[in-house]
Amino acid sequence: MCGVVILLYEGSMLQNSLMKKGFFAGLLLAATVAAASCDKESSPTTPTPAPAPAPAPAPAPAPAPAPAPVPTGPPALTSVTLSASTVSGQQRPVGTVTLTAPAPTGGAVVTLNSDNRDAGKVPESVTIAAGSTSATFIVDTGSVTSRQTVRITARYDGVSLTAILTVTSGLVANFTVISPSAGVDACSLIEDGDEVDCRFDATRSSGGIDFYVYTLATTSEKITFQTKEAISRPVTDGCDFVDGADTAIGSDGRKSIVLDVTLEVQDRGGDKSAPVTKRLRLFPNNFCGKDF
Repeated sequence: MCGVVILLYEGSMLQNSLMKKGFFAGLLLAATVAAASCDKESSPTTPTPAPAPAPAPAPAPAPAPAPAPVPTGPPALTSVTLSASTVSGQQRPVGTVTLTAPAPTGGAVVTLNSDNRDAGKVPESVTIAAGSTSATFIVDTGSVTSRQTVRITARYDGVSLTAILTVTSGLVANFTVISPSAGVDACSLIEDGDEVDCRFDATRSSGGIDFYVYTLATTSEKITFQTKEAISRPVTDGCDFVDGADTAIGSDGRKSIVLDVTLEVQDRGGDKSAPVTKRLRLFPNNFCGKDF
């Protein structure tokens, strides 16, 4: 039952009695609540939607099959290399021969050859141990008087490869200067300023030396001369060499002309060493118009 219907006749004794006692107002309130309850019960209830089912996990991919092993052929010579492409004579660079695959049982014998044995010697062969892919050998270089090229060839199982080695004369310049009158690293003018009394000693230079090439320079002039002698006396062009040149006062209080001397040693092929320079004191000894 959704509600209560109460019929009251207007003007009846019961109505008057209930109105006086407030009953009618309470009864109207109860009827209103009942009607509201009826409305609530009569309204349709919206069902709560069920959650969507979780998607099924994707199946894991099947593992890829392992690749079939690639069959390897017999080892072949793939390279011959050197630890240095240019060396001075008497140095010993290291060569390396390499195969494409490990050497077979018993090892792999690689034959070697040099086309210039005076400049660079190699052993007749080198063996790559079984299971290894490379082996090393020594190149013995000799003293040369000029730049030399050596072609080193390695051969194995029908394959030949070549490495190029350059052997130089190993030129190194070194010299000292001494004057009987002025001492070490000094020179004095003599013979009215046309000559100097110092001596250049290049005996400590090394390599395949053919010429000793000197350059003498003041701030006013430069002179170059060469000699085959390790010990020599420098050449000047007289007073023109010192005219207008810079001067300096040494720790001993003596005034001198600033002279720079450079030495390069040269082999028969024309190759030269790195230059070496010394700064000297040149004493004019009152020649060439100098008052010191």
